[in-house]
Amino acid sequence: MLGDRNVPSFLAGGAVAVALGALVLRLHLAGPPAPVLADSFAGGWALLAAGQALRRKPTDDGAYRALVHTLDGGFCIIQMIYDTRGEPIDYRFVEANPAFERQTGLDVKVGRTMREVAPDHAAYCLDIFAEVARTGEPIRFESPGPGRQRHYDVFAYRIGEADNRRVGILINDITERKTAERELVKSARHDRLTGLPNRAMFEEHLAKALARTERTGGELVLLFLDLDGFKGVNDRHGHLAGDHLLKVVANRLQESVRTGDLVSRLGGDEFTIVLENCSRRHASALAKKVVQHLERPIDVGGTEARISASIGIATYPECGATAEALISQADAAMYEMKRGRSSRPARAAA
Repeated sequence: MLGDRNVPSFLAGGAVAVALGALVLRLHLAGPPAPVLADSFAGGWALLAAGQALRRKPTDDGAYRALVHTLDGGFCIIQMIYDTRGEPIDYRFVEANPAFERQTGLDVKVGRTMREVAPDHAAYCLDIFAEVARTGEPIRFESPGPGRQRHYDVFAYRIGEADNRRVGILINDITERKTAERELVKSARHDRLTGLPNRAMFEEHLAKALARTERTGGELVLLFLDLDGFKGVNDRHGHLAGDHLLKVVANRLQESVRTGDLVSRLGGDEFTIVLENCSRRHASALAKKVVQHLERPIDVGGTEARISASIGIATYPECGATAEALISQADAAMYEMKRGRSSRPARAAA
């Protein structure tokens, strides 16, 4: 937390605070906080310089208005509302700049309360702002907006003394950054082409599934699939057709399993299915069902292509007690099946 005691005396002056505050606010609200920038804020001087510019309105009210209304980031001043026991129950808007309304989508009118503007607003924000008003300690945090469709980087600080009950709030819309972060996490755990879990997520899930099965004393089955005839489609019709076929295969595999079963693509034309609370008998029946689904014709650019699959089955605990043992057993069983049957080349018909 940052306090006024950390502000150098030269920042307290109105004119200097306005100029420096405007610069700092533009830097702060320009985008996602890089680690180095965040560390500089933690020192207190930068953000509090901005706070000084806004909380100590300079003699030139026009300069203050110009600063507030030209900020790219949203800014508002609120006044806390308490019940008879002194508990925070709401807050009233004292002022807000155009960027605040634009970023939040709220129709903020002076004098309106947050409950009037957005009844479903997060209650924890109320508690945070009340704490800032009580202690005078600024705080920075991330928060979803009303409706949780947007996300904001929020900086709140007290204006005046505690009995003033006013809090200044600076916000920056970081929805794009949060979306990019989610996509980054997803791409690290999912196959980009098919959207299925990738090898990393498969291995993590299998380890956890084995731990659950060991605790409950149940059964677990791993299916290891390798497509038969995929290379022929790829060679004959090109990589785009091959990619389309893999997407179709992914959809058919997901349609074949129960909710909660994990279908993954390890890479190339190799897939796995993890089945918890499943017997070998049921798994064998499912493997036949999967092959039947995969052998249905697939339209590839106006041409019918046909493929099949070799499937190896490994069960816990019969085939091993570790993920590595099950993967090795299922992989070996799959290759044994592939060697024992004639490969079915892809067939094309007009």
